[in-house]
Amino acid sequence: MLDEEFEAVIDYNRSSPDPKHLSQDLDSELKRQNFLRDKADGADDDQANDLLNQAGDADDIREKLEAAKGDPVAANQAEKMLLEFKISLDRAEDSLKWPALVAEVNKALDELDRLAAKHGNSNQGEKAAQLREQADALIEKKLSEALRKKLDQINDLQHDILFGQPGFWLGFFNYLVEDRANMRDGTAADRLIDQGRQFINRGNVQGLRNVVGQLLALLPQEIAEAKQRGYTGDKGLFR
Repeated sequence: MLDEEFEAVIDYNRSSPDPKHLSQDLDSELKRQNFLRDKADGADDDQANDLLNQAGDADDIREKLEAAKGDPVAANQAEKMLLEFKISLDRAEDSLKWPALVAEVNKALDELDRLAAKHGNSNQGEKAAQLREQADALIEKKLSEALRKKLDQINDLQHDILFGQPGFWLGFFNYLVEDRANMRDGTAADRLIDQGRQFINRGNVQGLRNVVGQLLALLPQEIAEAKQRGYTGDKGLFR
């Protein structure tokens, strides 16, 4: 892309690579290949699939690694094959970035349309239509950075619509109550749960929302983040 050349020095006197480390590296790259293949299938990207299919035969690398255990020359050959395998995966990953982003944006727009039609007001419906029009224009021009920013706006509007629904907070409250045993301060948790139920009976949505935030704060951070991702898909719900 840059139309430039870079010089490199190859030191043939260095020690031979460790076959054990190379094997671990290969396992990691095979996981990446499977992840990229799923992503290519989801984006219906034939070019990326072709690049993944041309990446090389992992069995050949594994066979060379077996021979490398007692042969420094084979170890260097295995390292070279693994490097070529990585480079091929890098090319596939680069080719996937744009179609995967487009697929993600279109999926988010479809979800936004569904939420706006079911729960949104007229203003939110107009915003959803504008976002789709703007996203389509960016896709046509292939402006990836601007499209990523537009995706953030789409997600923000989704959350505005979703978080405005009383049923959302009722469901989230009940979801957190299931983790009462993991909350650090049992007395405070019981008090908040009782308070939350009172807010539910009174129809106090804002009060219930505040209780949900406080219950999350009583959970260990990793559990709280997992609960938010599991229920909202966004660990930054309370910022």
